[in-house]
Amino acid sequence: SVYLGIPGFCCSQPVVVEKGERLGNFIGLEFDRFEKGATVFKDQNSDKIIDDADRVMIGNALPDFTFGIQNSFKYKHLEFSFFLRGVMGHDLINTHRASYNFPGNITRYNVLQTAVAGENSEVPFASGISSYNIEDASFITLENLVFGYQFNPKSRYLSSLKMYVAAQNLFTLSQYSGLD
Repeated sequence: SVYLGIPGFCCSQPVVVEKGERLGNFIGLEFDRFEKGATVFKDQNSDKIIDDADRVMIGNALPDFTFGIQNSFKYKHLEFSFFLRGVMGHDLINTHRASYNFPGNITRYNVLQTAVAGENSEVPFASGISSYNIEDASFITLENLVFGYQFNPKSRYLSSLKMYVAAQNLFTLSQYSGLD
């Protein structure tokens, strides 16, 4: 089991390893709706009580696949290289949004604007580990980009000189709204 240690999630066990099940499964309540000032979760076993018996698989932290593409090009004295990396098909619990979107934390933390204004006009918070806080965390990022020029000076002290400009983490494409 994995324990989350941020406010509101102390001692939570979102990942449970069970025989015959896929590793990395998030187990929690399935969010249904906001209703009259309360968060409503799906009653999986129809007993009209929301408890541990209603916890189901709500996501998986392990990616379906990861990839990276690195290439470099050279034309005469010009050089260009890049490294693009991605991860597809995995979920994350947006614990920061879950904790800092809770109106009850206004007196303790710098909360999100939605904790005051509310994404939902009635209740902007789905407590604990639930499908409301699970997000697709697939991404593609340009990790490295280099442009260079190679000089060949006519000097007995210097055989070559390269000038380059390099940048890292230029962009990340993802629908995940949590921290990168």
